[in-house]
Amino acid sequence: MNTGCDLHHDMTVDKFINTVRIPFLTNLVNNISERFQDSDIVNSLAILDVSALNEDVPALYGEMEMEALAVHFNMPEENLLMEWTNFLSLMSSSTFDKTLPGIGKVLLGPDKSGLQAMYPLLAKLVSVALTLPLSSAECERVFSHLKMIKTDRRSKLNVPTISKLLQIKLNWKFIHVETLLNKTTEKFLSVKNRRCCNL
Repeated sequence: MNTGCDLHHDMTVDKFINTVRIPFLTNLVNNISERFQDSDIVNSLAILDVSALNEDVPALYGEMEMEALAVHFNMPEENLLMEWTNFLSLMSSSTFDKTLPGIGKVLLGPDKSGLQAMYPLLAKLVSVALTLPLSSAECERVFSHLKMIKTDRRSKLNVPTISKLLQIKLNWKFIHVETLLNKTTEKFLSVKNRRCCNL
């Protein structure tokens, strides 16, 4: 039996859905879409990871992505497509690591063996793909360290000092502590004749 109270409740829920929930979700989707406008480019860069390919590369594999990347990064489309085709045939017949970091080592590493000169446009794309942050975890980690360094008691620290302390905190290896402590102590004692016990 449907009572008047249930009808009132259903109308309230419908009103909530229409006036609050749907506009909220619509604005959320629009906000995310605006913030990640270049997601198509990021998706196109993912084609550079050819680790899933075997020796039989499908015809026209990745050409649409390369065309989009050429337009976005203002590269000559025909040259990029030619490099891509040649690079795919090289990768399918080689024993190189075919993941994106592996391709980065091959194209951008110290022993380039002329590959960067042969594929300059692809090298630029690989460089871009390797430098894109895929998550904000590293930024969040830095902010957490910053919060530990700049406390209420240390609020007067200036930016260069905070920057140096963050560098030490983020890049420090504990094994260096003893060496640095010894050198600092020696320098402190050598600057001026200090009254202290033997260390």
